[in-house]
Amino acid sequence: ERSSEVFSKADVFQRLLECYYRESVLPVIRARFPQGSRLLEINRGDRPLTFALEDEFDLTSVHWSELLDISEDLLSVPSPTRGWGYDGIILTHTLEKLGFQSQEWTRLKKFKGPILLIVENVGFLPHLLTLLKGRFSFELDGLECFTHRYYFTQQTLQQQFKQQGIHVLQWTRHQLSTFSPQDQATCDQISQFLAQYIPVQSFLKEANIFSYTFEVQVP
Repeated sequence: ERSSEVFSKADVFQRLLECYYRESVLPVIRARFPQGSRLLEINRGDRPLTFALEDEFDLTSVHWSELLDISEDLLSVPSPTRGWGYDGIILTHTLEKLGFQSQEWTRLKKFKGPILLIVENVGFLPHLLTLLKGRFSFELDGLECFTHRYYFTQQTLQQQFKQQGIHVLQWTRHQLSTFSPQDQATCDQISQFLAQYIPVQSFLKEANIFSYTFEVQVP
């Protein structure tokens, strides 16, 4: 019964993600890379964005756990003389699994082209409500695909980029289509209440944001 509940929730969430990838994330990638560009996508196992990218780009997609199997020679910008390399790298909700201290991230930093990081916001309102209920695991329990090892807000991401000397070229906020005006009103009420005790306004002002896409480059 527990397994059925988890997979039922995962099915609903997956359909929501398909809309999110198609309507919010894919336009950002299209605006950054010309059709046919050679892209490397690091995925977490759910593939809606991967399938969409395959229709428009020369795509190589690998699971995050296989990242160290990629030759370091391939992590270079395309060379007309060598005929290999990538125009850009996309991490589709995999920084939440790798973090900034991992071997995988160290290897990715050797890439001198643009890197797009699609990262979930731990300050998203449904996550905050879960935390207030005393639960500290808000992902779909039992499904590795959606399980996070690291959690980020826009501010903590910016801090990490600064500490590592990584240039942020641009960034975009993404919302889920299910976030309603009622949700925003709830967020405002929580913010007003908590502000009486702790300075949370700057944290909660992004509570309607599900994720971010950061375009970064390592100098």
